[in-house]
Amino acid sequence: MSTPDALVARVADRQRDALLHSYRRALPREDLEDAFGQAVLEVLLAARQRAFASERHLANALEQKLRCRIIDRRRAVTGRSPIEHALLTSMRVQPVGELPVELTDPRADVEATVVALDELRRIARVAAEQLSADQRAVIAHAAGGGRAAEFTTRHGWSSEKYRKIGQRGRARLRRALAA
Repeated sequence: MSTPDALVARVADRQRDALLHSYRRALPREDLEDAFGQAVLEVLLAARQRAFASERHLANALEQKLRCRIIDRRRAVTGRSPIEHALLTSMRVQPVGELPVELTDPRADVEATVVALDELRRIARVAAEQLSADQRAVIAHAAGGGRAAEFTTRHGWSSEKYRKIGQRGRARLRRALAA
């Protein structure tokens, strides 16, 4: 009779190459190997607490844990962890084994950024000149992703008043920007 540690080690050794090959497109190789190591540790802890029905059951648990670690890593990279996202999307200062290169960020579009900032300043100026304080407040709240219910509760307004003031404010702003 083998110990849980030996059983997990045997199954992990047997499954390692197949799982890494199967999920090779899910993550970069280093991250995938880290995820596999975490999955093995989780299965090892589970095997110490309860017995698995068979080696196949243990192998399935290992693959399931690996999938969970892959999903967690993807979530971290796609926005839940700003530092992970920054590291993944950053550029190397000097490519390995090559001569130094001049740095340019292909994602930077200075002209588009300047035009967008100029347009935002224009909208803010026109809104300050043409809209009432209530209209500016409703439009700013909606533009910031706020919900009408939050605004109406905070200001003691009806939902119809919020809707109508927002509608009139947007129409007036559109006309003023077009002029």
